[in-house]
Amino acid sequence: CVVLEPTGSYERKLLRALCANALTASIVNPFYVRNFARAKRDCAKTDKIDSKVLAEYGEKRKPRLYIPKEEYRFECEELTHRQDVLVETMTREKLRLEKEPPRIMGKSIHKVLKFLSDEVSLLDRKIQER
Repeated sequence: CVVLEPTGSYERKLLRALCANALTASIVNPFYVRNFARAKRDCAKTDKIDSKVLAEYGEKRKPRLYIPKEEYRFECEELTHRQDVLVETMTREKLRLEKEPPRIMGKSIHKVLKFLSDEVSLLDRKIQER
């Protein structure tokens, strides 16, 4: 079993590869692993030490196994994440408009909002297709 911590979506590629090769994995909460290391009085923080602590944590604590997802679920998660980023960007652009920008900036912001809105709609259609 491969024990790993979530790393801001970097783990997704690894999870896909593990699932494709019929290997098991556990995604563990970094807070619990850090507390586990502290309990052992192992507070140093390097990649080599972290990997040993994760391995020992997996052996001792037997964390819940990750349940593989169908490929379309991975795709939907990625599309949804991208859509969330675009919606956040739209919100920031709308806030800029509220500050009464000069006329040129206002036109630019409206163009960007239109583009972002179209992209969000496109992603929504792709998610629905999957």
